[in-house]
Amino acid sequence: MTKARILANLISDNAELADGQISVAEVVGAAPLANPTFTGNVDLGDNVRIRLGDSDDLEIYHSGQHSYITENSTGDLYIQGTNIGLRKGDGTQTYLYANAGGSVDIKYNNATKLATSSTGVDITGRAVTDGVTVDGYLDFQTDGTFPVTGLLLHTNNHFYMRGGSNGIIFGDPSGNEYLRFTGGTVFNEGGLDRDFRVESNNNANMLFVDGGTDRIGIGTSLPSTFIHAKSSGDIQFRFETTSDSTAQIQYKNGNNQWSAGIDNLEQFFVYDSTNAHSALTFIPLNEVVFNQNSKDVDFRIESDGNANMLFVDAGNNHVNIGTSADYNGVLNVFTPGNDIALSLASDNGNASVGPILKLTRLSSSPADGDLAGEINFSANNSAAETFLAKITARQDDVSNATEDSSLIFTIRQAGASATALELTNGDTVFNQDGRDRDFRVESGSNSHALFVDAGNNRVGIGAGASPASTLHVANTTEDPYVLVDGSGATRDSGYKINAGGGVDIAIRLDAAGNMFFGPNADIKVDSANNVVINEASANTDFRVESNNNANMLFVDAANDCVNIGTSSSISTQDATLNVNGFGIKSFAINSTTLTDTGISINQEGSGMACMVLASNHYSAGAATRAAQYFLQFYYNGNNAPSVTQVAGTTGLVTFGVSANNTLTVQFPAGGNHISFLMSG
Repeated sequence: MTKARILANLISDNAELADGQISVAEVVGAAPLANPTFTGNVDLGDNVRIRLGDSDDLEIYHSGQHSYITENSTGDLYIQGTNIGLRKGDGTQTYLYANAGGSVDIKYNNATKLATSSTGVDITGRAVTDGVTVDGYLDFQTDGTFPVTGLLLHTNNHFYMRGGSNGIIFGDPSGNEYLRFTGGTVFNEGGLDRDFRVESNNNANMLFVDGGTDRIGIGTSLPSTFIHAKSSGDIQFRFETTSDSTAQIQYKNGNNQWSAGIDNLEQFFVYDSTNAHSALTFIPLNEVVFNQNSKDVDFRIESDGNANMLFVDAGNNHVNIGTSADYNGVLNVFTPGNDIALSLASDNGNASVGPILKLTRLSSSPADGDLAGEINFSANNSAAETFLAKITARQDDVSNATEDSSLIFTIRQAGASATALELTNGDTVFNQDGRDRDFRVESGSNSHALFVDAGNNRVGIGAGASPASTLHVANTTEDPYVLVDGSGATRDSGYKINAGGGVDIAIRLDAAGNMFFGPNADIKVDSANNVVINEASANTDFRVESNNNANMLFVDAANDCVNIGTSSSISTQDATLNVNGFGIKSFAINSTTLTDTGISINQEGSGMACMVLASNHYSAGAATRAAQYFLQFYYNGNNAPSVTQVAGTTGLVTFGVSANNTLTVQFPAGGNHISFLMSG
């Protein structure tokens, strides 16, 4: 066996030669050291290495399972060739192919998936990586099967993503799109139940789109409405423009579009863009205007139980409360049933008036007789007529500083308007138009304490509904006195009655308590109940009638005499009592004892007669007498008279008729004589 064969066997057995076992010289004959040529195979067993380099820097061997080329030195391992390819063992598939001066292609199943180029790397298909560091940019080009071109670039601490002409789409390998930039930005292009969430520093759901419920949450992942904003503190939305222009939100439903925002005048507005109508305008620190450009647009506010609690009728220029119906008033207030329709309240705590309902007439040319205001009461009758009554204010005098006014109460009576009460500057008139309209005042217990019977032109005080005279005073609980009291002002009080023709009949009480009757205080009843007739000594006669005699008692003031049964006075200074006829049948004087005085006649002065009894034949200066009797005495129980002619001297004599028709004469002490004639 040659030394070369021994060497070959040792190599195949992976055995080591002992030092000096085979020398170089012994091998030379078998294999030359420079450029040896093998005409046959060199077979090496498993794990038999071909070692190259002084330090076994390169090894080639097969482990029985895998084949290895191992470079053990500090240098590099180079595989050099014009074109280099890595292929499958049977040569049917190429894994990598390096083209001289061209690309290096990495293939999948003989299809190139990554190829180098003069500008970078061309990847066919999708690249899956745990991370990419790009120094420059990533350029995406289309190959016809996936029509996308684009660019990824990081520069100046910015990351740029640029799509091709069709934009940028983010999706999954199944083709589901998550985010699309194609002229607009679209998340969840496929419309799947895929939420979108943006976190802030302290809120994991600062912006949340619930793909399953089609709702948007701000500050919440559980939006309950189309847009639901939630915050643990105050919440607000702000829309701001930095120029003198309009910041607004627009709302559109079908063909209708509305806007809300702030215009260049800093006015907040709600605007009907479809009909070019300013629905609501808030003017800062000034006013809130609805329907600013005066369209026929109503304004309505609902309460809990009323759909028209406040209703502005734009077409009729009316304001309604509680109704949308037009009752012909600029302000119409409606209440169902008998609820209070209008209530005015004031918390005024001082003595001034409050609350106040004020009706004002603003006229640039006021005139006497202008009607300044009216309160009208209406209700339907059977013919749908509505007028019932009204209260009207009238300007009677519009001159400055002398103004006069009236208040007129008008009612409906017998189908026509009638003035029931008129309060003027000069008087207060009830039943001004003279209708058969009674006036009645009730007291606590009397329904007719004061009653004016318009049909009969009578006044009753406590006399019920049918006073019997022009003035009828009645009282069923106490005497029906009429009290006229002037004591508080120490003035006279009383009544004065004008009977026509300028004659006044008065009843007067002065401050001293004296009562006077008659136009000239003809009868006086003083405070001590003394009665004086004609205290003023005027030429005023006094007359008392009986049943059949108009002058039963007649005081002739002019002649200073008293007549009984006649008004004719005897013309004599001595005759102060004239009796018509001898018998004073209707004049009775009673005495309870013999000493009581029936008639007392006093002499006015010396030389004057106390009483003169005379017939019609008695005349001044003539002492004749005829057969007439001067004085008759009757006894009530006897039809036979006794007649006495009396002549007296001095002293007082009292006469009387006894029960047996005898004449009793009583003389005072010291007795004077008397002559008399008895006649049976």
